[in-house]
This record gives sequence, structure tokens and C-alpha cells, in this order.
Amino acid sequence: MKRKRKLWIACILLVSLLVCCMPSASALGYSSEISSIMSTFSLQNIYADSAPQQQVNGSYRTVELLEVIAHEKGCSSSSVSSIMSTFSLQNIYADSAVQQAVNGAYRTVELLELIALKWD
Repeated sequence: MKRKRKLWIACILLVSLLVCCMPSASALGYSSEISSIMSTFSLQNIYADSAPQQQVNGSYRTVELLEVIAHEKGCSSSSVSSIMSTFSLQNIYADSAVQQAVNGAYRTVELLELIALKWD
């Protein structure tokens, strides 16, 4: 459990760092997307009945923020779309918050890989 928590905190810190380091996002029109994602984050947090649901909410918003970053950094649109399609499909198939959290974690890793390769 502590390992998951540390991984989760590391992901949140990484996304925070990436978001802070992209000053051109608002200039390119991503500020409304980011605001929408954060509004959804706040709303879903209110609706969450448990810590696992809050974890899923955080995980899903992380994926959405990474999608914005991937687009802003010029990652392949088809690669990003493929990851997001898998994200949506796996969300439909998920039977529990645990499966949803895993879906979010996997898509986070895939999007981080795309972004990291773009910076290489």
C-alpha cells in the first residue's frame, strides 16, 4: 500500500512539474482544457464515496492532463489517440475502482513515455 501511495505521489508531483514547465499552454489555447479538467476533478471529488474513487478521479485527471501536455509537446496525434481510445475502452470494461485505477496508471505510463521520447 505504501508503494502505491509513493507511486501516486510521484505521478502527481511529475504532472505538477510538467504543467508548471509549459508556459506556452495558455498561449496555445490549452488553458480552457486544463480548467475543464480541473473542474471535473473538483466535481468528481465531491461525488466520490471512498478513497479508491478519489484515487481513480486523480488518476483519470492525470491522464487527461498528460494528454494535453502530449499534444502541446507535439507528440504523434495517432499515438495519443490510440492511448486515449484504450483508456476509454478499458474504463467501460472496468468492474471496480481498482481496475479503473490500474487503467489510469497504465495510460499515465504510456503518455509519459510518449512525452519523454519527444524530449529525447
